[in-house]
Amino acid sequence: MKIYNQRILIAVLNWGQGHVYRSVSLIQKLLSQGNTLFIACDLQQEKVFRQYFKDSVSFHFLSGYAFHFSEKRSIFWQNSGRINQLLKQHKADHLECEKLVVSQKIDVVISDHRYGFFSKNVPSIFLTHQCQLPTKNKILQMTHQRLIRKNFNEIWVLDDAQHTFAGKLSNAHGFKKTVFLGVISRFENLKNTVVKDKTVAVISGPYPYNQLLLRAVERFAEQHQQHVYCISTLPTQSSFLTNVPLDEQDEMLLRANTIISHSGYTTLLDLHFLKPDKVILIPSPHQAEQQYLADLHRNKYVVLKGYEELL
Repeated sequence: MKIYNQRILIAVLNWGQGHVYRSVSLIQKLLSQGNTLFIACDLQQEKVFRQYFKDSVSFHFLSGYAFHFSEKRSIFWQNSGRINQLLKQHKADHLECEKLVVSQKIDVVISDHRYGFFSKNVPSIFLTHQCQLPTKNKILQMTHQRLIRKNFNEIWVLDDAQHTFAGKLSNAHGFKKTVFLGVISRFENLKNTVVKDKTVAVISGPYPYNQLLLRAVERFAEQHQQHVYCISTLPTQSSFLTNVPLDEQDEMLLRANTIISHSGYTTLLDLHFLKPDKVILIPSPHQAEQQYLADLHRNKYVVLKGYEELL
């Protein structure tokens, strides 16, 4: 990942905030190489990015995809009736990208899993850990890979070449130009020497998964009479829970001896550097990727089948 003195435009998917947090380390490295960064994002994403970059990057508004999620249905079926709306956003992504490429004189575009955020006029890079989707749906798999090949010049894979963290998902077979970035995290360059004495719950993911996890953590804390610090934007109903301010969240995670979280990929990358004594992972319902990742890392962490097992 050696790009120097270029004007780089980046956009990340609005699927929870994991895509935002995992791109922080990447943006820091690109800035250190003398590049000028332009971030296209929605207001919620911008709030997080500004915690790390203040005015060292330029922000441009980009609408998020209007995904719908359900506790009882798969993501595919939950959004199957909204294909036209999602395609409309896909086209809007591309038009906005081309507009910014011209107006900001962009040299390189980086898209974190936004298939439509590419340019036909400058090199475009697709950032992902999922070269292969965890699905048996051949049409969905083919569409995913076709869009990447068609729209992007290169793939940057958030894993090592041995597929240590994403397993079969990061297998780049069938893609011509791929670069394995290794394990990156905003915690990789922070000194992890503080005393670890906190229980921290990372209330991650989109609604309703974040709310379901929060309710489970509330029950857990009250049952054990244990104080839990929450990385969350949701209000808590328990006196045993404390929401950590945004600018103090990284420090709190460094102090965690126990972390409770969904088994999202960004969380797994962060855990590699945080190294808490105990980790409890709960895959989000009907998310095949999180279930696969939880099973893949079961030998390192406690993996629960559902929220009701958090006792």
